Amino acid sequence: MPLLPADTPRLPKWPFLAGDAALLAIAFVIGSQARNPFAGAPLMLIVASVALGAVLAATPFISDYARKQDEALDERQRSLEALARTVATSAEQISIATASLHGLAETATKNLQLAEQLPARLQEKIGEVKSLRTAENAQLETTASHIRQAAAELARLETVAQKNLSTARAELDVKAGQVFSQLDAKIAVLAALVEKFSAALAASATEKPASARIAHREEPESPAVEPVVIPPVVEEKPAATEAIVAELAAEEPKMPRKRAPKKPKAENPEPALNLEIETAPPEPVAAPASADEFSQPSPDEAAPVSALSADGATRLLVTAYIGIGNKLFLRGAGPGLNWDQGVPLQFVSIGKWRWETTDATAPIQAKLYKNDGVECAALGTLTIEPGQQAEVTAVF
Repeated sequence: MPLLPADTPRLPKWPFLAGDAALLAIAFVIGSQARNPFAGAPLMLIVASVALGAVLAATPFISDYARKQDEALDERQRSLEALARTVATSAEQISIATASLHGLAETATKNLQLAEQLPARLQEKIGEVKSLRTAENAQLETTASHIRQAAAELARLETVAQKNLSTARAELDVKAGQVFSQLDAKIAVLAALVEKFSAALAASATEKPASARIAHREEPESPAVEPVVIPPVVEEKPAATEAIVAELAAEEPKMPRKRAPKKPKAENPEPALNLEIETAPPEPVAAPASADEFSQPSPDEAAPVSALSADGATRLLVTAYIGIGNKLFLRGAGPGLNWDQGVPLQFVSIGKWRWETTDATAPIQAKLYKNDGVECAALGTLTIEPGQQAEVTAVF
């Protein structure tokens, strides 16, 4: 493979320039050493040295120029070859395009036929769309009529419901007023009985013994108090009134009734009215307790009662009447407990709450809170042993 002009090595210039310098030095030496430099032999040597040096100095430049000419010619030949290849490729592509023109003509003919058939198909589709729109309009009108009927029916039902609701509210208000008035009357009767009983106890405490007045009686008797029977009110209560009464009963804690000890019956019962009976001095009776005093538990009731649990869990049962919508929370040191945020107790029944765990391994210190904000000061800090079931009564 012949080398291209661009690949051939370049001719170095320094040897020629060195030779030119040497020849010029020789001519200078000859001219300076000769007695008559313009004589025949010295002058010819000087001219020959200078001419040969000029030829040596011009030779590499001439060689570079020839090399550049060859490179330009070679580049033009390569561009002509590339152009020839491009022309050949274009000719092939033109032949391929010419061959595919027949297929394009056939495709254009088919598309023209389809374009001629397109208006008829469009007319068919427009007819189908019109028929579908007509059917949909009929369905929409039917649906709209049904919706209007349903709206009218709903408006009628709403009017009837509002009338029934107003009537029910009026009846409920009347019934509730009657129930509350009856409750007020019963409370007034009970208050009168309590006052009467307290006055009788106070009078019996201040009476002097009168054994001489009724000597024929051997055993003392307490003044008999005839029980007052309150007739029950028979009234049909609506479900809402019964629910309200149940909620009121759940909110107010039931006070334990203290039964008086049974007295022995006398063999010869006599009417107890208007008789002075010899009785032993009774113990002083305190005044009737208020609602707040009844709500405060005694120390025995407030103290926790502990016993072994049947399933081995550590459990706390609380009796507390805190009203509807309120909850009990427990704070402390133990499994799942902390002193910053309370854990809600589980509601068991009206006035009954429960908390339990099976992970206790040491005594648990805890406090009860109402709605996680009001502490039960009456109980203070509770101590629950592991595996024990503690029962307490909380009052806030």
